[in-house]
Amino acid sequence: MPPIFMGEEVLSFDAKLRLLIPANWRELLGPGRHVFVGQEIKERQCLVIYSPPMMAAFYAGLTQNKLLANGLGAKFGSRFQDAEWDSEGRIRIKDYLMELAGLQKKVVMCGCVNHLRVWNFERYKSVHEEPLTEFFPVLDDLGL
Repeated sequence: MPPIFMGEEVLSFDAKLRLLIPANWRELLGPGRHVFVGQEIKERQCLVIYSPPMMAAFYAGLTQNKLLANGLGAKFGSRFQDAEWDSEGRIRIKDYLMELAGLQKKVVMCGCVNHLRVWNFERYKSVHEEPLTEFFPVLDDLGL
């Protein structure tokens, strides 16, 4: 079974603007210390953190659908960075990505099944306070 990212953590950037990836999620991200951090493309309200296998799958989907040749590659690539966590499990997110997502000192990192997301704390609260009624038909179809 592939790794499944669940839950949420309220975190803060340290004085050097590094953000801790909690140990349980670092284990799920796989061997090595390498991740890809970028702007969530559809809603553009948060950042995503992909493991190398997830990024490879995403890239394969882009190339298979010829989206890289249609300009999405440049837009996608310019809104991502590769990052390596340090011995404490912290990554440094580039300033321009922090600005794109409106990240400040206090953030929420949450599991999104196959990746992680990093949200501005206040934005996360406002978006996630809304009821999940729009998903009820899908949940009914799944028998949940």
